[in-house]
Amino acid sequence: MNLIFVSDVLIVVLSLIVLAAASVTDIKKREVANWLVFSFITVVLALRALVWILTGNWAYFVYALIYGAGAFIIAMLLYYGKAMGGADAKLLMGLACAFATAPIFLNFNYNIYLLGISSFFVKNSFIFDFVVNCLFVGLVYSLVYSFVLAFFHKKQFVKSFSELSKKKKIFQIVFIILGLGLLAMAFYNYIFLVLGVFVLIFPYLYIFVKSVEDSCLTKMKSWNELTEGDWIVNSVSIDGKAIKPSADGLSQEDILLIKKSGQKVLVKDGLPFVPVFLISLIVSLIWGNLLIRILEVLV
Repeated sequence: MNLIFVSDVLIVVLSLIVLAAASVTDIKKREVANWLVFSFITVVLALRALVWILTGNWAYFVYALIYGAGAFIIAMLLYYGKAMGGADAKLLMGLACAFATAPIFLNFNYNIYLLGISSFFVKNSFIFDFVVNCLFVGLVYSLVYSFVLAFFHKKQFVKSFSELSKKKKIFQIVFIILGLGLLAMAFYNYIFLVLGVFVLIFPYLYIFVKSVEDSCLTKMKSWNELTEGDWIVNSVSIDGKAIKPSADGLSQEDILLIKKSGQKVLVKDGLPFVPVFLISLIVSLIWGNLLIRILEVLV
């Protein structure tokens, strides 16, 4: 029996189950239980350590530690930059441990010679494929989710979009000029056409997403609607103590103080991002790296 094969199958199945469960709670409650994430990381590392002990394949376990440590650094940067929630950061570390080595049963035949990409890198980069796919899936998911929110909050959204568009006139003009300049060079290389279109639509995408955030994801909440980790927009002073916006969000102590004061606070909700991890993992397992697939078609 090939123990690495068995371990890889178990890790993939476990990852899909954990991400599916985490996606449900993330959508419903905007939170993922710590026990679920830490249990996932523990089981993954235990499986890899067991394979090392039984087969002598030390890399199968050590790579998980190395990739996990690297993901920890990246996740902390994203977390404290308020680009990723705490649960997302911990799941990213867990997935880095889980897929530090590509599942042995996968064999994507990328046209690596046409693309000029190292064969070693392609064959050992499943986690890289996953991250790239997260960027693609995350962009589409965020836009679709934002359109749905805008549709169900039309009145607030239209008002916010109109106000922000007026404030960002110079911002829009600058990108229009840059975009037209890139389009003018499109006859040299088609890549300028792609860049030009992107630059032209970028300011409107920014205004759209920012308007959705301001009108649909930012709301006043009383203490009983708050959960630990919620991000407040403005500082709140209660009994001489200032509760300031931070990457860690509200603590239980902060919520108790807000309860005592009877105040409402302005809170910004993020998009539930765990479903992006789930969809990206499924895409990576079936098709591999979407960017390389696209380049194969274009080159």
